[in-house]
Amino acid sequence: MVIIKKIPVLFNICFEDGNYYLLKTINKDLLDLFYDETTRVTRKYDGTAMLYDKNGNWFYRKTLKKGQAEPKGFILLTFDENTGKSFGWMPMDNNFGYKKAFEEALVNFVPEKDKSYELVGPKINNNHENLDSHKLILHGLDLEEDFPSLEEMQKHTEDFADFIRPYFKNLEEKHIEGIVFWKNGKPYAKLRTKDFYHFKNDEVNK
Repeated sequence: MVIIKKIPVLFNICFEDGNYYLLKTINKDLLDLFYDETTRVTRKYDGTAMLYDKNGNWFYRKTLKKGQAEPKGFILLTFDENTGKSFGWMPMDNNFGYKKAFEEALVNFVPEKDKSYELVGPKINNNHENLDSHKLILHGLDLEEDFPSLEEMQKHTEDFADFIRPYFKNLEEKHIEGIVFWKNGKPYAKLRTKDFYHFKNDEVNK
């Protein structure tokens, strides 16, 4: 099974009184993506994650709150010590809240095995993608063209939050949720437009 864990935010995060804040410093474990030729910047769609495994079985992304028992069949991917939440995959069942939308998206759709997808459409997350029907979009497929090159990003690792803010303002105006950095064919880090409203004691919001 392909393992798509919860993608970390590019910047360091701190938690205070149950709230999260972003710092301007880049997570040191993610900094190498700026210097890897395989790095690709792709559009992040605002939907819900799905998985089609190598055996032809569908799974949906499920989040368990702190103290919530794992349901039968749940495959744990990530546990967040700060929030107590668990993130993982659930085999497709009648408890999936978007099952009807998912079935609509499957009509005439031929998925690739061992791949993950984003389920989007009119009934998903207020339909920020402005679609007339439900569809499954392969993760990492669509490059975000209007974005700095690797060479430009390498020059701004120290002031990346300020440097990148105008690009995210443009994404926000186009109602695009954010971007995902892929490295070596795997999702590596993410930045969402809403993240730019969570910087702590920072002028990037002004």
